[in-house]
Amino acid sequence: PNPPVKDRPLKMGVTSVEKWQNDPYTIYAKNILNLYPQDDLDRSISMMDWGSAVHKVIENFFSEKAHLSSDPGNRFDAISASVFAQYSLNPSQQMKWTSRLGNIKQWVIDETNAISHEILVETEKSYNFPLPDGRVFSLSGRADRLDASSEGLTITDYKTGLAPKRSKLADGSSPQLPLLGLIFNQDYPTIHSLRYIRLPGTERQPAVVEEFLNSDELIKLNKANMERLLAEYYGEGKTYEAAAIDRHDNYKHLKRVAEWAVASSEDTEEETP
Repeated sequence: PNPPVKDRPLKMGVTSVEKWQNDPYTIYAKNILNLYPQDDLDRSISMMDWGSAVHKVIENFFSEKAHLSSDPGNRFDAISASVFAQYSLNPSQQMKWTSRLGNIKQWVIDETNAISHEILVETEKSYNFPLPDGRVFSLSGRADRLDASSEGLTITDYKTGLAPKRSKLADGSSPQLPLLGLIFNQDYPTIHSLRYIRLPGTERQPAVVEEFLNSDELIKLNKANMERLLAEYYGEGKTYEAAAIDRHDNYKHLKRVAEWAVASSEDTEEETP
């Protein structure tokens, strides 16, 4: 698809940029056609629900300053019960979620015991890029957690699944966290670190911290990549090509990648002398 530049979106979240780099058709379908998948009518509780619940519990724990209370453990449990009540969990799921979150709870409390600086959660901000035609493109991002200490700002992204590999951050193919660094660098001149906190929630491994210090180069690389994308799509009018990604692709049935690949192959065969 090659929509007019004037009809292309002027705002986007950092979570969409990786798709834009690897599978531009997704941006066309979601941000231009405004097509979104509907939940299945018989959808059951999934790992996505677990991830959302954990994020909400931790968000509420810090936003309510429960980590500074005289009994953070009980406050964490009360917040967890309130969040879990929003899901239709069967007894087995309730037991599993409670056990895993109990392991995470103790790690979160221990990790914040020695912290004296303020912790901000679910903070949103945007960064404006000038476009070739004089308009402005707004890139927005929401940080799971911000720690502003004397060393500078640490930006945290919680993951209940796998975190991107270091190599993918280094080459710019996983841009979400570095772009958050770019966005919040406007208010905080020193970015101390970018980090993922993975939350497996097991007894042996409740959490795993993967930290990236000296992230200035990562931020510069991803800013340059964004500027290149904007020049291509809003200056040159580049098309939104489709890629075959994986079975979880929401727009696979619209792309028809395999069908077009067969048609292209047949055309090539016909042209061969």
